[in-house]
Amino acid sequence: MTDEPIPELDDALMDALCDAVLGVPEPAAAAALAALCAAHPAAAPALRRRAASMLAAERVLPAAFLPEPDPVTIGGHRVVRRLGSGAFGIVYLCEQAAPVRRAVAVKVLRPGAGDRNTLPRFAGERQALARMSHPAIAQVHDAGAMPDGRPYFVMEFVDGVPITEHCARAGASVDARLDLFLQLCDGVQHAHQRGLIHRDLKPSNVLVAKGDRPQPKVIDFGLAKALFAATEDAAVSDGMPLGQPTESGRVLGTPGYMSPEQASGQVADVDTRSDVFALGVILFELLTGARPWPAGAPGGEPPLASTRAPTLASVLRGDLDWILRKSLQPEREHRYASVREFADDLHRHRRNEPVLAGPPSTSYRLRKFVRRHRLLVTASALVAASGALGLVGVLRYADR
Repeated sequence: MTDEPIPELDDALMDALCDAVLGVPEPAAAAALAALCAAHPAAAPALRRRAASMLAAERVLPAAFLPEPDPVTIGGHRVVRRLGSGAFGIVYLCEQAAPVRRAVAVKVLRPGAGDRNTLPRFAGERQALARMSHPAIAQVHDAGAMPDGRPYFVMEFVDGVPITEHCARAGASVDARLDLFLQLCDGVQHAHQRGLIHRDLKPSNVLVAKGDRPQPKVIDFGLAKALFAATEDAAVSDGMPLGQPTESGRVLGTPGYMSPEQASGQVADVDTRSDVFALGVILFELLTGARPWPAGAPGGEPPLASTRAPTLASVLRGDLDWILRKSLQPEREHRYASVREFADDLHRHRRNEPVLAGPPSTSYRLRKFVRRHRLLVTASALVAASGALGLVGVLRYADR
């Protein structure tokens, strides 16, 4: 190995790399690393070098320095199993005994991950979730610190699967998928109204809980960004500001779902329209089974969903094509100004009203009017036809 510094990787790729190589048998780790490099060719050299350093360290470090085993309890909550892990946090399924017995998810900071970037972000996520109360957002129940000082927070356990997987398993109709997506939009809009941009919306962060009525829930606000300046009552947690400035030029998010301004590291340009873009990608994937840009990074004008799902082309062509294309515009000023505006256009489509994303032509608006008032138009046409026939009869009689 050389002394040349290893390039930085964004958090999403670091998460994927940690999961791929740490604690995994070397043949499986090599295969996972190859797949990760193939999916992100631009980052492949950095991924390989970072993986090599991780594997080398894992081989030579004594057992005392290897990752600690999972705890038995966290703040009085019995650990059942590990649910997942990332670059700086580990999530466990736990059993809470009091004041009520229930399953909860507990997120704990990784050992040794408490630096100037991760501590504020971890505290910010906890505070972000605590500020919200919406059925489409996982709720925070409690918070505390481990004996070694690492913070944790206890949140609602969502027993579900990613929204795309749920729809595929259920064979959900387009209407059912739109129902779920509109519930998700309500939750994200709720976060925006409380001054938070999610910045990492993707199917794996939106689980659909089991139940009589499927309910999507956003489970991860680890990259949330405050829209407004810190306020005394809602923006500080454990002395750490929720609106901690992000380092300029550092990319945070997941390739394939990030808006162009987010992917380029333009932190100051990331606003609610970045979440609109990510939601557009999720809806495109829900309706077609694939992301609009398979390579990850947006390239040129957004594709038409109807061309990606031939069996649903007649349903997607028109309103849904236009709505998706507007949400996925590379220039943020050409997207919907808010998630509410995005959702409102979907509601207009379902009510057979003209959508904002559609062409402003008279013929388009007339077609919408006819679809909305099909019975009235049909009855009027019959009356008109009957009147016309009557007039013809009168004229013939007069002629005779």
